[in-house]
Amino acid sequence: MPPVSIQVALHHRTRYRYDREVGLSAHEIRLRPAPHCRTPILSYSLNVLPEKHFINWQQDIFGNYIARFVFPEKTRELEITVDVVADMTVINPFDFFIESHAERFPFSYRGELLRDLTPYLAIEEQGPLLKEWLTAFRAANTGEIATIDFLVAINRQLQQDIRYLVRMEPGVQTCEQTLQNRSGSCRDSGWLLVQLLRRCGLAARFVSGYLIQLKADQKPLDGPAGTERDFTDLHAWAEAYIPGAGWIGLDPTSGLLAGEGHIPLACTPSPASAAAVTGSVDPCDTQFDFDMSVTRIHEDPRVTKPYDAAQWEAINALGRQIDGELIRHDVRLTQGGEPTFVSVDDMDGPEWNTAALSDKKWILAEQLAWRLRERFAPGGLVFYGQGKWYPGEPLPRWALGIQWRNDGVPLWRNPELIASDSAAAGATAADARRYAGALTAALNLPAVRLLPAWEDPLTHLSARKAAHTPGNADPAGYVLPLGAGSAGWISSAWPLPEDQVILINGDSPVGYRLPLGALPSTLPDGAKPVRTALCVEVRDGRLHVFLPPFENLEPYIELVARIEDTATALGLRVRLEGYEPPADPRITVLGVTPDPGVIEVNIHPAATWEQLVGNTTALYEEARATRLGTEKFMLDGRHTGSGGGNHIALGGPTVADSPLLRRPDLLRSLISYWQNHPSLSYLFSGLFIGPTSQAPRVDEARDDRLHELETALAQLPRGSEDVAPWVVDRVMRNQLVDLTGNTHRSEFCIDKLYSPDHAGGRRGLLEFRAFEMPPHARMSLTQMLLLRALVAWFWQTPYESRLVRWGTQLHDRFMLPHFIAADFHDVLDDLRRAGYAFEDGWYAPFHEFRFPRYGTVTYGGIEIELRQAIEPWHVLGEEMGRNATARYVDSSVERLQVRARGLTESRHVIACNGRAMPMTPPGTPGEFVAGVRYCAWAPPSALHPTIGVHAPLVFDVVDTWSGRSIGGCTYHVSHPGGRNYSTLPVNANEADARRIARFWDHGHTPGPMSIAPEMTNPAFPMTLDLRWQATRR
Repeated sequence: MPPVSIQVALHHRTRYRYDREVGLSAHEIRLRPAPHCRTPILSYSLNVLPEKHFINWQQDIFGNYIARFVFPEKTRELEITVDVVADMTVINPFDFFIESHAERFPFSYRGELLRDLTPYLAIEEQGPLLKEWLTAFRAANTGEIATIDFLVAINRQLQQDIRYLVRMEPGVQTCEQTLQNRSGSCRDSGWLLVQLLRRCGLAARFVSGYLIQLKADQKPLDGPAGTERDFTDLHAWAEAYIPGAGWIGLDPTSGLLAGEGHIPLACTPSPASAAAVTGSVDPCDTQFDFDMSVTRIHEDPRVTKPYDAAQWEAINALGRQIDGELIRHDVRLTQGGEPTFVSVDDMDGPEWNTAALSDKKWILAEQLAWRLRERFAPGGLVFYGQGKWYPGEPLPRWALGIQWRNDGVPLWRNPELIASDSAAAGATAADARRYAGALTAALNLPAVRLLPAWEDPLTHLSARKAAHTPGNADPAGYVLPLGAGSAGWISSAWPLPEDQVILINGDSPVGYRLPLGALPSTLPDGAKPVRTALCVEVRDGRLHVFLPPFENLEPYIELVARIEDTATALGLRVRLEGYEPPADPRITVLGVTPDPGVIEVNIHPAATWEQLVGNTTALYEEARATRLGTEKFMLDGRHTGSGGGNHIALGGPTVADSPLLRRPDLLRSLISYWQNHPSLSYLFSGLFIGPTSQAPRVDEARDDRLHELETALAQLPRGSEDVAPWVVDRVMRNQLVDLTGNTHRSEFCIDKLYSPDHAGGRRGLLEFRAFEMPPHARMSLTQMLLLRALVAWFWQTPYESRLVRWGTQLHDRFMLPHFIAADFHDVLDDLRRAGYAFEDGWYAPFHEFRFPRYGTVTYGGIEIELRQAIEPWHVLGEEMGRNATARYVDSSVERLQVRARGLTESRHVIACNGRAMPMTPPGTPGEFVAGVRYCAWAPPSALHPTIGVHAPLVFDVVDTWSGRSIGGCTYHVSHPGGRNYSTLPVNANEADARRIARFWDHGHTPGPMSIAPEMTNPAFPMTLDLRWQATRR
């Protein structure tokens, strides 16, 4: 069984009705999937009427199945019914190798191969239009070309030149007819492609078969949109023979290579020998009818369609129920977060792997910010701010913000006046002078307060900056000391040396480089100078206005209005930057910022389930329209999410409303319950887990910390006791940390709960940092629904259980998907008992996303399933990079789970590479589970650099009674054919195909086989570590 499957039932009926009793000659029916069909065929049925007939199955000279029917009696009807059940497992049509001599086109077939391919090289049609088309194609594709590129090009060109039409007449048009009409059926274009390939020196054959097209879960951003409904029909295409690759299917009707939806029935040198039904009948009038259908009969949960309509309605109903309880109990919960996205076009780029900043990331982030403004806040302001400045990075990161008023009044009325990158850049120094003067007047401040700002001539300056030193015509910008007083705007003189504003050297905006340290503490009249300023400057042809900080919201809103009014009056576009508005419940801010490998969106909090659904759905949709996605993959096809996480924040509308500060026992309940149920940590996490990860559990490799944590939890007040918010922070601050004491690198992050360090840390928020980015918006919402349910439950019934000393079980038992699923089932059982009707099936997509199945085989009534498991990644040390220090992580060790059903414990042993696995019964009779750790690759800086690669992994079902392996399977860590991928998978389909290619449902150890008893590692009793061998004494 393949990893993720959609099983479909194809039904095909053809009926001939005659106006009299007629005799039928022997009929040959070619309606059975060919032996080389790559689509897994699970069942096949062929039924023919009249019932009185004789049938003989055979294969023709080309290897196709033929059912030869003899009808001894006359009949008035011939009916042929075919039923096929197929597994639409993703097939990568490019997963093949080409012999070195054939990698470039043109090439020649060699020796015996040329003789064997003679029927497929015969040129059967000549004509001026055929020669003319081929001449034009060759002129557009001159010189040597990669053979696969040639095949793609000729197939695509034919699809563009020949319009598809449904043609009911029997037979196939000549190539000249098809080219003259510039249209034809699939038979016509297929045959034309066969002849074109042969004229190019390539062996080609005609293929008739079934085509199954399923409606896509998501409309593609590029390329054909696909069918609007599930569809099947008889179809025809071509195949070309390429040395090393074999027969490659080309469908000129679609312009694509043949995939899992192409089920060949007959492959022959010419169409005449590929007909589905051949035979003769006595002269008569015939009525013909035909129908085909395809029905989905099984669908595994998958990330592109996690829920059906009924499931989603049930999820929504539960969300509304929880809303009602939160309101009834006055919880005042809000939920926001920091989802992350990556480009769908350039996953190999450094900005989508390690780098935080790049021009590409900026372009996509700005496009996303503007889309989110249109979606959430048509009257909002796009603010071009400055983000964090991390050690080792040459400049601070940018930060885009979308700001809007919650009362519906526009904060910024005309978006055309914002100087986005898509707008023309032509602002000049004169525009800056004119705008700064007009804005000063609009604020009713004296013109003398507007000061030119100059670059420092005593520092090393670029040519651009040197032009803005004192003595030149144009300053670097203009500075207006500005503050907000009770009576309105206030300003003051700045008595600086030589009465000039000389900027601190740097690349930041003027507003961040003001010489505030040179200002006196008091002015000559005894007043204090205004130490905040509005700045105007031109950078890269755009007019930038730097906003000063304000303590209250009102002056910020008033200043933004004056800035827009001035821009309107002068007809100038401006870009606002500097300080964002102060935190205030009357205004909402949504941020778009860069992070290493991703774009991060600081989504605004939602107070209700309906708001949460709207926010999350809109964000995923607008990100996708910007060509940003949530899926990233490793070279071997493993799914990693975005790699940047999906940090979820719980809080309240204000700090005072935060349920975590009002009821500290809610925080204690969440921490305790999470620690008791490791599945909550590992089901939703990314690949990077473990004690040295960026969001470790409180007890990973830290059992000794649990006593201190229990002591701290006991200090948190219970119930509705009045407690100062700073007490909650101080009690827990040194408990929720990583190994180095960093509060930000913790699964439960309270950096923004009530930190004493700065006002930004006192927001009443608890952040869940271990969540990885789900690939679908509805999966993200079911994550958040779980948290909402836990909050609602613990608000009414605080969780009181003690912490569990899991020890090494965390990295043994709970690395295996079977036990994670069992533990998570217990979580949902608890919630069901509390009155929340969660269903296990809602989280099945997470199991498939986190633990994809590699494959399943059955031998002698024993089923073996291989599934990806979790392996902690350990930070080994630090390495110096060009701009910063990098932490090196060893990801060379991998783990998978083996689950067996139908074993007789006293008779059968499951072995991996000849070593007995510690198969553990989880409670179901005949079922056993174990994990295996192995070196997937061997980097020189691995944790154990002298241990080689354990590949491939050969699994055997050993019958100890007969001393032989009765079957098994093989898992290849890399492509079994030796393919070394140089690019990451572009989507989930290619990733699935790469994983499928590494699993063989065969390859067990032949001959007699005896397995020595394996000493169990007491620290990891459920895992066979191929790197470790017990020392016998």
